[in-house]
Amino acid sequence: MKGAIFDWDGTLASIDEREFDCINHALTEQGSKPISREFYINNYYRRAYELGTGPRMVLETALADKGQAVVERAYESYRKVFQSSVDKATLQIGCIEILKSLKRAGFKVGVATMRYTRWVVESELKHLSVAPFVDLLRTRQDLGVGGVLGSMEEIVRQRVRLVSEVLGGFQLEPEEAFLVGVLKALEKKEWTI
Repeated sequence: MKGAIFDWDGTLASIDEREFDCINHALTEQGSKPISREFYINNYYRRAYELGTGPRMVLETALADKGQAVVERAYESYRKVFQSSVDKATLQIGCIEILKSLKRAGFKVGVATMRYTRWVVESELKHLSVAPFVDLLRTRQDLGVGGVLGSMEEIVRQRVRLVSEVLGGFQLEPEEAFLVGVLKALEKKEWTI
């Protein structure tokens, strides 16, 4: 093994508190009541294989009776608040120690995230002092993929492209790197490079 490729949200970065706060900010901005943690969990994690991002699914459900225009305004509000709250980003416990160990052992470390906006992830990496341990970052923006992904197959294809880009950047074969926090389809090697 010569490389490690990590997902970002929920794997290296702890995302829940920030997401929850940003979603509630967007809801109150649209005149809706804040959601509970239980509502957040049920509509963010227990619907993980539905289409759309976690925050979008939560907002769509919370604003189901308000119409699509309100959902879109809320989602745009959520995105703006999320992007401006890099200082609230936190790491999973033990993240820095693991990354330091991998680098000491000579591993190439990559991050392949389905998050779209590259500059936000780069800002988080710097803010959290993770940037020195990451050799290569790829986001959906790097792939030129915008908007809502149309199917689970498309989500898997984009994830495969992200991981493939990192492997290519490292000049490694799939068997020379391990994946952490990626879709089960990738872990089962139901993909090609």
